[in-house]
Amino acid sequence: MRAPAQYGGHQSDTRTLYEVAVELGRADGSAAWTASVYWIPTWLAGLFPDGAQAEVFSTPDVRICGTPSPTATAAPADGGIVVDGRWGFITGALHAHWQLIVAVLIRADSEPMPVMALVPMEDLTVIDDWYAAGLKGTDSVTTVAEGVFVPEERVLPLGSVFQGQSASQANAGQSIYRAPLLPVAAASSVGSVVGWPRAPWTCSSSGCPSGRSPTPPTSGRAMPR
Repeated sequence: MRAPAQYGGHQSDTRTLYEVAVELGRADGSAAWTASVYWIPTWLAGLFPDGAQAEVFSTPDVRICGTPSPTATAAPADGGIVVDGRWGFITGALHAHWQLIVAVLIRADSEPMPVMALVPMEDLTVIDDWYAAGLKGTDSVTTVAEGVFVPEERVLPLGSVFQGQSASQANAGQSIYRAPLLPVAAASSVGSVVGWPRAPWTCSSSGCPSGRSPTPPTSGRAMPR
């Protein structure tokens, strides 16, 4: 839903994301949360240079997981960076093709700088450590990078991303890619949370008590105690 239009994506607006996530959350909390998390790094991939996008979105129905946590370090290398570190709670990692990572780039001649990068899942090690009481289906596992090389075309300064600055010529003129990261992330994920408590109110016509409608309470109306 958030993939660039030039690669067959819908570039859905935030209202559409919200409405879809609410319905997914009403049916399955894990599915809703995983879809919501995928939407955020998929949108972020549209900020990268066009060559990086072409590589990522060459996979049909590509799924991109990720986290904004800077729990890794990066060192400069010829033509890119080398990353070492680990990231926890990576929702949807077991079904993703790419992960959007954040690492702190350390150079001898400058201050440390957080960067965001796109890494194929085959370059990462997945640790199966998600044994939660709820949202089990999100598979929010840990991923690890050990000396992973990332070409510079797949690396962006995190500060530019937070300010809504795109490195893509193809997407530069589109308002969807000029929004700051934090509001986009919030708008992408809130629908699933709204949908979760509606699940108990949803029932089939045959499963509802006699005389009751299968319609759940609408947004903004007080729920009966």
